Amino acid sequence: MIGIVIPVVGILVSVYLALAPSDDQDSAAGRPSTGGGGSADTSGASPTPRQAASKIMFGPKAVEVDVNGSYLELDTRAPLVEGEAPKGVDILVNTDASGAMENAKVYGYLGGTVAPIAATSGAVQEADCLQAVQRNASDSMDNLQRGRGICVETSEGRVAFLRVASAPPKGPVTFDMTVWELRG
Repeated sequence: MIGIVIPVVGILVSVYLALAPSDDQDSAAGRPSTGGGGSADTSGASPTPRQAASKIMFGPKAVEVDVNGSYLELDTRAPLVEGEAPKGVDILVNTDASGAMENAKVYGYLGGTVAPIAATSGAVQEADCLQAVQRNASDSMDNLQRGRGICVETSEGRVAFLRVASAPPKGPVTFDMTVWELRG
């Protein structure tokens, strides 16, 4: 058994070292360098791997979505809204056979995660959504009434904010949507 474990551990360490950024790349990107000692400088506020970048990739912009089975891919320059699941789908907006908005839900899909966020009068920032996802992640959210805030972490790690702008009793829902670039 140990004859297999040692080579596997060696391969994993080699792959990790090959894919990990060098100290020079870390410093250029504003991340703390680990230097020769192998531990990061913790004298200041050190960023975490999931720290917000706050560079907007898309939005804020209105996106209309059919509640009768729309798949959204948010890891593209502009969100893709499809009737069938394209590769990389992050969320699904769907209702029951009645087509009624009161039964509509947003589902995390293929690695996408959704979380509620309290309605605010100001703009929601990426850090707010990231914190909401970390604390209140869910497989689905209902109650898609006007003003409802939904945070999403996509399958590729982007953060998005959707606010229900309009939700008629039947028909499409309109989200005011913002998607941020990947965090460093």
